[in-house]
Amino acid sequence: MELITSNTFYGLFRHGLQWLANLRRAKQARIEESVQALRLVIIAARETAVYLRQLKETGRQDHTVERHLTVLWTKLGFALQDLGLEKLAR
Repeated sequence: MELITSNTFYGLFRHGLQWLANLRRAKQARIEESVQALRLVIIAARETAVYLRQLKETGRQDHTVERHLTVLWTKLGFALQDLGLEKLAR
């Protein structure tokens, strides 16, 4: 599993701020889709952080959790692509 670095989180944060700033001009449907995607970003980030803490503390990988996180981030990437947020989706 590829480790998440501080640069990765910085990029996610930077693109997220830009995305939120652009929402002020968006139509209601776009705002609702974006809020849902933002919630998925928060959920995926929190679940990943919890797993990384567990991995650091125990030193044991859990392939079931890694599989879950992979699917979660992949679905999130698709949702962001659907919104036209290619950079954030990567």
